[in-house]
Amino acid sequence: MRYPSLLLNALLIALFLVTGCQPTAEPTDPIQVIHTDITRQIQGLDEWCAAEWEPLIDQGHPDSLRQAFLRGHARYKAMEWAVEYFFPFTADQLNGAALPEIEEAEHQVEDPMGFQVLEELVFADEPDREALRIETRKVKSLLVRLNELWAGHQFRPDQTFDAIRFELYRLASLTLAGFDLPVSGRSIHELQPTLHALEQVVLLWKDSLDSNGLTRFQQVLDGAGQYAGAHPDFNTFDRYTFLQSHLIPLMKALHQVQSDLGIPFLDGVYAFRGDARHLFDEGALDPDFFSSNVLGTGTPERIALGERLFYDTSLSGNGQVSCASCHRPELAFTDGLVKAAALGSAGSLTRNTPILLYAGYQQAQFYDLRSKTLEDQIDDVIHNRDEIHGNLDLSAETLAADPDFVAGYQAAFPGQSSIDPGYLRLALSAYVRSLGAFNSRFDLAMRGGDALSPDEQAGFNLFMGKGKCGTCHFMPVFNGTIPPHMTNSESEVLGVPADVAGRRIDPDSGRYLIHAIPQYAFSFKTPTVRNSRRTAPYMHNGVYPDLESVLDFYNLGGGNGLGFDLPYQTLPSDSLGLTPLEIRQILAFLGSLDDSTPTY
Repeated sequence: MRYPSLLLNALLIALFLVTGCQPTAEPTDPIQVIHTDITRQIQGLDEWCAAEWEPLIDQGHPDSLRQAFLRGHARYKAMEWAVEYFFPFTADQLNGAALPEIEEAEHQVEDPMGFQVLEELVFADEPDREALRIETRKVKSLLVRLNELWAGHQFRPDQTFDAIRFELYRLASLTLAGFDLPVSGRSIHELQPTLHALEQVVLLWKDSLDSNGLTRFQQVLDGAGQYAGAHPDFNTFDRYTFLQSHLIPLMKALHQVQSDLGIPFLDGVYAFRGDARHLFDEGALDPDFFSSNVLGTGTPERIALGERLFYDTSLSGNGQVSCASCHRPELAFTDGLVKAAALGSAGSLTRNTPILLYAGYQQAQFYDLRSKTLEDQIDDVIHNRDEIHGNLDLSAETLAADPDFVAGYQAAFPGQSSIDPGYLRLALSAYVRSLGAFNSRFDLAMRGGDALSPDEQAGFNLFMGKGKCGTCHFMPVFNGTIPPHMTNSESEVLGVPADVAGRRIDPDSGRYLIHAIPQYAFSFKTPTVRNSRRTAPYMHNGVYPDLESVLDFYNLGGGNGLGFDLPYQTLPSDSLGLTPLEIRQILAFLGSLDDSTPTY
């Protein structure tokens, strides 16, 4: 009989129709929800390109085009926390600075791409529509790649909370400075929707949270969002108040939520310690992250040994100079000279002596960034015939005859019976990395201590806003190491003149001497401005005797503002428009970055 089989087929068809017509159940696990949501956001950004953005490129009014761009960029910011954390290379292509990507080893220069390139084009007086089409195709290809990466990506709750924490650090250090919307000046407008996007992620764990902790987090976040929404103007936004009264409390509240959930804090992955409560928390940055060798980590014994070596003249060829001869602690480890004196002659070196405070928080050393590690830099300086002109092999033999040194060495490197020259470098680098106290009045204020003066607060707001200093001197180190990943240290083309008169550029071509790439001509590292009041004179050639002169140079527009022809100058060439009062206020803020206790 065929009836049973017909009945079975009918039942199967009915079952298929019932189950097939039912909507797919939405995931409830927070990680699954996040994965689904980010997928939708990536696809939504791609749909924005096709449905809204591309039609306007062909026929839209410039104002409509600009507003559409800002809506698209805001879409990216809603998922930035995940993209930046899990796929930083793709994130840099999508929303990094509109500067060429340089591969030093191959001497290859790749044109920039992404939103910042689109912003430059769309906010020009007359948008170049063909260039916009080309750059949009690049963005769409990046979104395809991002969608592929995300589709197979797996992650955990601890990584999720780490990524949210990093996004709050990014908002503080980069968004407040206008780093990713430098032309339109609209970065403050994006604070509120970005915070809202982060809130939605955290709320996925609301059923596991104590109501008091959740309420506290939402109250702080809502307060931060409301403050940002009520004060959207880039130049007048009170960054000091927002950071101290809203963003840092929000970082603390997020830390408490993660602790309440029992989600572990990641550590040993990035420069910021996983259990740091906020960007300026004491010990938030781990200097050992920047060490090239596990034996160079900063144990007390290694730091003590490195300090002894720092002041030891036996490292020099003539037995008369030490590292401290040119890096004097009372001058924030500089020497106060225009250019350092050359060893054994009446001449001088080619460049100004750089500050060693916070030098360990960089991914490359020297003004031209030619050494990728402190250990390499130390080796270069010790063996340079015009600096210390020493020989570490011979120094190791000399030091081996000193019982006190041998005892300190063996305490620093247990199990080592003989003095290894390489370990001397490790000890010295451990000491240099320890030279960062993070205890200035600004740091203490960010930790809830006494507030800065009104002029110092105004100076901080100018530094991070109108003055655009914070787009090169990144918080919290205020050097060129880009937070929050801290894996890249930048150099800048400023166009520093040969003399104060400013009639010609200084002939030192900086990084170009190491890599003959046109974009590197006159490019020099970005040092910290912490303790900068004690490090005069300034710039790689010591041309400016005081900070006022430095700020005047920046305010004028750098070398191009002086009339030089520098096609790759990274400093804005237009005047910043800072008034004499505003310059004094920035100087007041810089004074608040002096360490309040010695670091030596």
